[in-house]
Amino acid sequence: MATQQSGTPPSSSPGIPLIDTPLRVAFILREHFSMVAFTAAVDTLVTANLVTPEPVFEHITVGVTSGSVLSDLGIEVSTSTTLDHFRIHAQQVDMLVVCGGYRSPLEVTPRLLHALKAAEQQGIRIAGLWNGGIALAQAGLLNGRECALHPDNHAY
Repeated sequence: MATQQSGTPPSSSPGIPLIDTPLRVAFILREHFSMVAFTAAVDTLVTANLVTPEPVFEHITVGVTSGSVLSDLGIEVSTSTTLDHFRIHAQQVDMLVVCGGYRSPLEVTPRLLHALKAAEQQGIRIAGLWNGGIALAQAGLLNGRECALHPDNHAY
């Protein structure tokens, strides 16, 4: 009888479907993004990979204009790429998540608007953390849709 190391997920668990390719998630980090919201989202993806037989998620970080972005805690996070070098393509990414924070800028750069609209046209899933949803609204992607925003941003 074969035995399995403790803590190692089985190669085929009941109720956990095997997938061909992991879901690719790109986190677009806005200046002063919420570190706690971002790390909670990434930790969820990483943990899901740990408890499934095969990885189900991949993630990258994208800066709007810079290869490093300052979080709300004053911690600088290096990004994998920037919007200038990242090609929004359904073959490269399955989901974009715009990460904002309490002090993140509310005005959206033309490059970010273009990226969000390009993603929407290609059927890429789009989400926002903290006030990242405001960028989606400014890109016209929330028209006629319900969304949840932080109470500080309800005026938008």
